[in-house]
Amino acid sequence: MPATSDRSVSHIANHQLPLEQFDLIARGGARPDTMRLLLDAEYSRRLVLLRELLKCAANRPALLGTLPPAEAAWNALVAIHDLSSEALRGVLLHPQVGTWISHALRQIDSASVHGAPDWVEVGQLHAVTLAAAIHAGVPLRTRVPVRRGSVLLPTLGLASFPSVDGYGVADVDCGEGACRLRVDDEQVEVPVPPRTDGTGWWGLRKLRSRSGDRTLVVSLDDIDPYRNLADPVGPGRLDDRTVATWQQLLDAAWTVLNRRHPSTAEAMAAGLTSIAPLPDDPSWTIRSASTGDGFGGMLISTPPDPATLAVTLVHEFQHIKLGALLHLTTLYREDRGERHYAPWRPDPRPLAGLLQGVYAFFGITGFWRTQRGSEVERDQRIADFEFAYARRQTWAGLRSVRGSGYLTELGERFVRRLTSELRPWLAERVRPDLARAAWAAVADHRAGSRIRYRIADRTWIVAAAAAWRNKAEPPPAASAASTGNGSGPLWVHARPTLFRSRLWEWQDVRLSDVPGVTDADGALMSGDAATAVDGYLRRIRAKRDDLDAWTGLGLAYAMAAEPAWRPLLLTPELVYALHLELAGESAPPSPGDLARWLAAGPV
Repeated sequence: MPATSDRSVSHIANHQLPLEQFDLIARGGARPDTMRLLLDAEYSRRLVLLRELLKCAANRPALLGTLPPAEAAWNALVAIHDLSSEALRGVLLHPQVGTWISHALRQIDSASVHGAPDWVEVGQLHAVTLAAAIHAGVPLRTRVPVRRGSVLLPTLGLASFPSVDGYGVADVDCGEGACRLRVDDEQVEVPVPPRTDGTGWWGLRKLRSRSGDRTLVVSLDDIDPYRNLADPVGPGRLDDRTVATWQQLLDAAWTVLNRRHPSTAEAMAAGLTSIAPLPDDPSWTIRSASTGDGFGGMLISTPPDPATLAVTLVHEFQHIKLGALLHLTTLYREDRGERHYAPWRPDPRPLAGLLQGVYAFFGITGFWRTQRGSEVERDQRIADFEFAYARRQTWAGLRSVRGSGYLTELGERFVRRLTSELRPWLAERVRPDLARAAWAAVADHRAGSRIRYRIADRTWIVAAAAAWRNKAEPPPAASAASTGNGSGPLWVHARPTLFRSRLWEWQDVRLSDVPGVTDADGALMSGDAATAVDGYLRRIRAKRDDLDAWTGLGLAYAMAAEPAWRPLLLTPELVYALHLELAGESAPPSPGDLARWLAAGPV
């Protein structure tokens, strides 16, 4: 556990994060000097991991196959550092280099190969060294691995060798202002400057956006095989039109952040260095991700508008900050595999993932809170809903984190700071119709999670079934000790997408475009409670385990102010399990009758 004092928080040797900076991050913020502190710590971490990788390769020469030995890479890295430490630092701090180092070390420790062969993964060491040598102007002769016809030089670009179908080795001669890679008779020369395209070469593109006196410069990475290890994808060049679209969206999003969120923009300009585009999501929701190993990098699908990109940048930047903080200190202990409800996920999460989500959604809440000052009616409505929705999600997640029992002393401090920032926001007034919509969206998700992942108390089910048969009062729902060990199917929380399509005026979104939704959902979103109730009941009659219909029915009853909504949204696992228990009766109850009976009983 890290030492704590009035002045600093320290975990990694020779790095200290002042407690004032810790508290600033805990309140959701950061300054440029905060990001510089985190970057310095990340650089040291990567040097430590690189040294460990070199040690492994030196002790097990087979990890590099026919590539040069680890000692050759070490000597080159020392020469580069002595001539230009900034060149080495720039390459090692590239987000995808951090991802690669961690991935290579994990693969070495794994009993099976999850990606390319060990000598390709570990051998990327020589490509990283080469990239640093080019930046520093250090002559270098070496050999680098070819992965499915490509050699990736991080921060620079990608050389292509079509003759290599699988894996191979390229010879490199770099010096006197030229760098050439060769495989048999195929040769690729790295252009000058390297970020430009050339024969057999794709340069790593840069996007530059300026607003006021702040400039954001990021790589638009479509070439690095380490940019998305969760869902691996090979190099895929974006066409010029798509690049132009990204530039336009980033320009507009950066203007939003610079004008309305200047402190966030200041910190982001110092800490965000790479965006890797993801394929578009068919469910009309933007996809985004980041990893603690790849500080400074984000993966984002094409956003529909600048505001969506701006809030996504804020979302992922929160993950980046917290990931770096967790490399410096410990906020929680191991939780023995326990899972906790996360109001933004289709599955329960470990405490580590839940805390990351809470911190990210706190950033989203703050973004929309500031955006509420727009003079445009449509934008005000959007910001009101998104603010009300995100604050409810964040507060629910915070409650789970606080109640986990696994926070360290510093973790408790972190959560207290976050809670004190969020609590006053809960009292801020939001337009009633949008506040109700936000409540419904959160209640829908919570019920959807409970009906899938909570196991209904068998004792209560038996007692309730007997009471129904005897036309008696149901047992109190509070006596049902449902457990959270279920493993129901994942699902897409799609109904908010329909609401957003109307609010954001996405004219090209049709009901049939959103996975899993039906006419009943459309009626619910349009405010037609009676039609929605009928539609959901038909869905349940047609398919008893249509779980979205069960939670939709609860929402429709809530819209109609019918008390049957309470058991359907608060303890849906009990209603559903009781309905299954009574399904074999000669006159089984309808879901509506059962919910009304339970709603009239003791709490």
